[in-house]
Amino acid sequence: MTRFASLLPMFLLCCLTACGGGGGGGGSLGGGVTPPPPAKIDPQGLWQGTAKSASNELNIEVAADGLGGAYAVLNAADGAPAEALYMTGFSAENFVAGSKNTSGKGYYRHVAGGFYQSLDSSSVTVQSGGSQKTLQFQVAAGLNGSNPRSVTVTYNSQYDSAASIASVLGGYTSKQAGNTLATLTLSDANPNSMLISGNPACVFSNSRFSVLDSRKNLFSVVGIFNGTDCAFTGTAGGVAYATLSESGQVNGLSMMLQAMDGSGMYVFQGSKD
Repeated sequence: MTRFASLLPMFLLCCLTACGGGGGGGGSLGGGVTPPPPAKIDPQGLWQGTAKSASNELNIEVAADGLGGAYAVLNAADGAPAEALYMTGFSAENFVAGSKNTSGKGYYRHVAGGFYQSLDSSSVTVQSGGSQKTLQFQVAAGLNGSNPRSVTVTYNSQYDSAASIASVLGGYTSKQAGNTLATLTLSDANPNSMLISGNPACVFSNSRFSVLDSRKNLFSVVGIFNGTDCAFTGTAGGVAYATLSESGQVNGLSMMLQAMDGSGMYVFQGSKD
């Protein structure tokens, strides 16, 4: 006991010195309390905004599936289709277009009838994001395939309105460039099939239309394009979401699909018949 008692003061002194040294070192290095890290933004959902430059103005819609992918569609101010993006690794810190495509492409220009053909890969970088409801990023997007600018998109709360397959069954009509009409039908007899009948020489068949999250307004879509007037053929997949009236009724449908080989995209934005 005598030996233990003689060691006790030295043990306490060492503990106090370690604690004091730690506190003093933190003060001299940090100069105060370390601020909390910035809040991360969950990019999942629907986002809308406007990209402006000296030469043009583009309206942008982004649908992020919450699984690391996002589809962006850019229309000119007069409503004419312009360009599209497929972004992978989508997060509030870093996301890049085209990194999961076999062709390395993720940037597309409109060609005809809702089809977009691949231009090049495109790097998209977050500039800022101060809250869960706004997100700003830098993207090379313009009517001439260039003209980088910052785009600020705001959250569309319609994403939080649950939409079922039953609620979106029916026909939809979209006016394409040149005033041609394209129609899309989600069959009442078979809710897992769609027919794009605006161009009978290009058919979307063997399709699957499923709910990604029963609490949200977002659907998973996959099928096969085939026909002489398709800008690309083969399997394509992506997302769709309903546009809702103030009373919550479905009055339109937007769909963004990317060819599995990265060669093109198909976009449909129509109102319910």
